[in-house]
Amino acid sequence: MTFKVKYLVDDQYFNSKEAKEKNLPRPILFYAGNEAAVEVWANFTGYQSFALAKKYGGLVVYLEHRYFGESMPFGEQSLAKGNVQYSRLQNTLMDMASTIQHIRGVYNAEKSPAVAFGGSYGGELATWLRMKFPSIIQAAVNSGGPVLYYKGSPDVSPNEYDQWEQRLYDHIGEPEAKECGKLITEGLDQLLMLKYSPHTFPEVERLFHNSCIKNDGKDSFPDRIYTSMWGELWELPARNPFTSTVSFSNPIPDKPVWRFCQGFKDIKPDPSYKLMANNEQNRPEGINLTQTVLTDRQRSLFVALDRLEGLTTNYTGNKDCDKPMSVTDPKMAKMLSQFPEGWNALTCTSTTNPL
Repeated sequence: MTFKVKYLVDDQYFNSKEAKEKNLPRPILFYAGNEAAVEVWANFTGYQSFALAKKYGGLVVYLEHRYFGESMPFGEQSLAKGNVQYSRLQNTLMDMASTIQHIRGVYNAEKSPAVAFGGSYGGELATWLRMKFPSIIQAAVNSGGPVLYYKGSPDVSPNEYDQWEQRLYDHIGEPEAKECGKLITEGLDQLLMLKYSPHTFPEVERLFHNSCIKNDGKDSFPDRIYTSMWGELWELPARNPFTSTVSFSNPIPDKPVWRFCQGFKDIKPDPSYKLMANNEQNRPEGINLTQTVLTDRQRSLFVALDRLEGLTTNYTGNKDCDKPMSVTDPKMAKMLSQFPEGWNALTCTSTTNPL
């Protein structure tokens, strides 16, 4: 069985007169496409094109992951029951290795070294590609791909990512908000503990106005705000290096982590606060679990936390909580519709689930 896998190529610097005259290395800069249509990653990850390709005369290649975008083995029925058997990690790596060799032939680049790039799951793919095909891929750059973050991996704590993320926020927030990560954790803890205090929910809803999550009076209300924020907190560090506004599912400003942390610069860390987010068993003794009003510190932390949603989902100020967000870009709409089934198929057939 054969089917077409989509890829994009930018050869403007590879074939440039300057690259040949200066005898630049002219490498193949290969992006290991992950769980989306290939255009999404080409628009969102320009490091290869904007910096490395120009500097080294590189040939930029973006490959679309099978079972996403237009790279469907069975067309519109690819994600139907009984058709996902080829959504396997081994097959995906073979796609990548074969495509690189194909590109070498088409562009007369047999002597060009190939460097794989990727972030998150794509970063894992880049690493595994280098490990599996060292004669084809000469180097790999993994941005945030948790290759050791699996059950049974030695010396990896289940809290490893959370701890790393807090250190990262602390570092990027310096010097004005040098303990930004600790304050984020404290704010999330305070939010989760309020599920026992429904009298505070109306004010919590007002303070987290960018999240658009409505107060339904149930004790799950604070949990829903927490869950909404957690995905953005998890992804924001990957977006931080950008020096100009970019657009993924929404417009994101430059240096978003630094911008977010500035909201905490006037809040002093509480050195006695040791609680980790979402760990109810370790709540400090004597805390009031049935509050009727928020404390000033809680208000300050929640206002600062709401800046996250303001930066990631409402940077333009046009978000309307009474209207569901619409996706006008057809490629993005297709990615969002494919993602749940495509990702579920991948995690079912391959070992891609971290701790």
